Amino acid sequence: MRRRRGPSPPQRRRLTPEPAPSDLALLLGLINTAERRFLLYQKQRRLQQDLLRSREDLERWLAAHQIVPEATELSKEEHRRILALRDGLRSLVESGEPDELETLQKLRELGDLVRLRVSFDGNAWPDLAPVDDGIEGALARWLWLFVSARREGRWSRVKECEGCLKIFYDASPNNRTKYCTTRCGDRVRSRRRKTPRKRTGGE
Repeated sequence: MRRRRGPSPPQRRRLTPEPAPSDLALLLGLINTAERRFLLYQKQRRLQQDLLRSREDLERWLAAHQIVPEATELSKEEHRRILALRDGLRSLVESGEPDELETLQKLRELGDLVRLRVSFDGNAWPDLAPVDDGIEGALARWLWLFVSARREGRWSRVKECEGCLKIFYDASPNNRTKYCTTRCGDRVRSRRRKTPRKRTGGE
């Protein structure tokens, strides 16, 4: 009997990113709209441009994710706030410093502009919910998700993939994963093997 070739079931699952928790998925999706440069193969550079560069781009993204109704027009200030939140969160992840003071101060300034209220849902524990709808509500919800994820220790699992630079959620038991998928890890290791080592002056 011939043995089938190909990845084992666990490897096959890791060829695609493991999904982030449902409450953080959209927030990570927002962070991943930022511009980033990365290496896929040796000497081959790829660039992802800012997917929310213009207000029109952001309007389409928000409508596609059902955050605002279609044909909603954003102001310049609303566009600026969304990008400030996204870039601030990405900066925290990229730096690996969750207490980076300058970035946290910018997030605090955004937090001063939104409103939350205590919400009771049946017999569940009380929670905080946005007071406003639309952009202000989305900003409040995303800031609260960030704060609660940090408090619960989940934000330490939000990482930048060392292969493609995508922000992902590390769901591994030991929280030591460096790549969003096994494919990214294989590419990085293959690239390192192919890169010639520099000779020292004495050789």
